[in-house]
Amino acid sequence: VFVLGLGANILVGDRGIRGLVVRNRAETIQVGADGHVVAESGATVAELIRRTVAASLSGLEHYIGIPSTVGGAVWQ
Repeated sequence: VFVLGLGANILVGDRGIRGLVVRNRAETIQVGADGHVVAESGATVAELIRRTVAASLSGLEHYIGIPSTVGGAVWQ
């Protein structure tokens, strides 16, 4: 089993992938009034940044150009 986020850093050989590929679509992002943020592993980092900036939170802005999901960013 291979869990795939956006697939931005994936190269697949001509023979493909042996097994099951699961596309992670868990994308929910919640930003509380108290600044508490919950983001599922399939949420894109770009959308997470947009939502946190809209809530006047900062600290992730320098990642805006990196195509990644929250789960991929944690794994890397």
